[in-house]
Amino acid sequence: MVFDSPTMDAARPTLLKARACVAARIGDEITLKRIKQCGHTVQRHPENPDLTPIEVGLTRQELVIEGIAVGVIRSGSPL
Repeated sequence: MVFDSPTMDAARPTLLKARACVAARIGDEITLKRIKQCGHTVQRHPENPDLTPIEVGLTRQELVIEGIAVGVIRSGSPL
């Protein structure tokens, strides 16, 4: 179920587990995705199975993990 205006609570990463849901920054863009790293490539996987993963080449772009998702606060109504 998708809610209007959810808020995500994040913690500073100390240990990143495989397929963790993270706030990942590339340049000025921050997105919430599950990530999977293979060598110098990271795949950002959306929760929506209809969308395809986004591949990031770490030799060409810097990816910064800003936080690990620890909870969602929903105050809006379902869309």
